[in-house]
Amino acid sequence: TGTLGSATVFPSGKILNVEQNQFTATSSTASNDYGSTATADNITISQNNSQILISVYSGMAHPDSDQINPTIQRAISGGATTDDLTGGYSDGMARIKGNFWQPIYFEWLDSPMQSKDTVITYTVRFKNSDDSTTVYFAHSNTYSRIRLTEIAV
Repeated sequence: TGTLGSATVFPSGKILNVEQNQFTATSSTASNDYGSTATADNITISQNNSQILISVYSGMAHPDSDQINPTIQRAISGGATTDDLTGGYSDGMARIKGNFWQPIYFEWLDSPMQSKDTVITYTVRFKNSDDSTTVYFAHSNTYSRIRLTEIAV
């Protein structure tokens, strides 16, 4: 038994930290911009330059004959910049289409290149592709979550 020193560096690929936020509120929008927030969570980096695997799951989404386009945004503490991790793709991380309730799951491996003890907030946002109907990213009757997993590089 013992205590690891603050200078301990873990080898590449090791999981260092996991944060998870479950959300149960219904999230909806009829807007075609990414102003609607489904959920957010933050993680404190425990090793310099580690990567963050962002996993998002919604048990029930409903495009209502339209399409839902989710994306993830990153905000680094101490900075005013929020980055859209999709790289500018107009359909975001995924495109969910149909007229029925269905689950949504997507992941993104982020390399924010930040130092230890930096707090990073990840926000899941979504939009309706054409402003014509209300789309639902999550429903209060199901389990939905965002999970942030820090991985050593």
